[in-house]
Amino acid sequence: MKSIEWRGQRLAKLCLGTVQFGLNYGVSNKNGQTSLAESKAILDFVFSEGINCLDTAQSYGDSEKVIGKYFAGTQVEEKFIISKMSSAKFTGGYTQVCNSVQESLNHLNVPNLFAVLLHDSDLLLRWEESTTQIVSRLKATKKIKYFGVSIYNEKEYSLAVENSEIDIIQIPFNLFDHRALKNQWFERAHSANKLIVVRSMFLQGLLLMQKEALPGNLQHAERYLTPMDEICKEFGHSRQELTMNYVDSLAPQSLLLFGCETLSQARENVTYFKNLKPLGAEILEDIDITFSDIGEKIYNPTMWDQNV
Repeated sequence: MKSIEWRGQRLAKLCLGTVQFGLNYGVSNKNGQTSLAESKAILDFVFSEGINCLDTAQSYGDSEKVIGKYFAGTQVEEKFIISKMSSAKFTGGYTQVCNSVQESLNHLNVPNLFAVLLHDSDLLLRWEESTTQIVSRLKATKKIKYFGVSIYNEKEYSLAVENSEIDIIQIPFNLFDHRALKNQWFERAHSANKLIVVRSMFLQGLLLMQKEALPGNLQHAERYLTPMDEICKEFGHSRQELTMNYVDSLAPQSLLLFGCETLSQARENVTYFKNLKPLGAEILEDIDITFSDIGEKIYNPTMWDQNV
């Protein structure tokens, strides 16, 4: 399994996103919430493959508890757990934040977290000195090692990369969403010694969907899936290979989140990832030209329910 080194720690580049463990998630989800037994099988598999980082959140239904049940019965020597919380937790000051982190630790059955991320940017937009003090104090307790935020646009990214208390920035990046490249998010994070975690690699499954399966509010995405299939055919890739390869090639020092509903999907993703080779200049140029004008109502899932 490919890995990256950041601040003296070696993390597998592929990171398991666990929202499906607690919720029926994803536009292409056909199986609903992953069962407890299947979740445990997925965790057994990914750890056996050298994946050592999990991404979860307090808002992911029972995801933290499912992971905690797994750790209660299984010894995993090296694991880096990232969870996320709402900015609203900070309205109650340090005590509320600390209690919220402890609740996640209890659910996950771990003594500490690799990181806690803000699940939204509200706190980032109204950051104060008292916020810095809360975060610094929380790190000092050793309950978390790092603090970060999940961002959605350039304004939020700029605030995050310039904030000394933010260590990790989770960003959207995929074949249809090139903002990270246009705004140099990877380079700026590297210069600031911050870790990038890429989410939405498959755009909640949209990039893997057959055109006839698109829901009504995403029918307009068909005009981009067709040229995507043409690129796949020309260069001999499946959609899954192309999607993973694109992100892997252009985010060399970042963690890449992937989710799965079943063990077979986990096996498929890991197998593809282990056999990826960097994309050449010709195909990267084709992708840049073909998908440079995609609108936010396609690449931003929060806008999928809006009229187009």
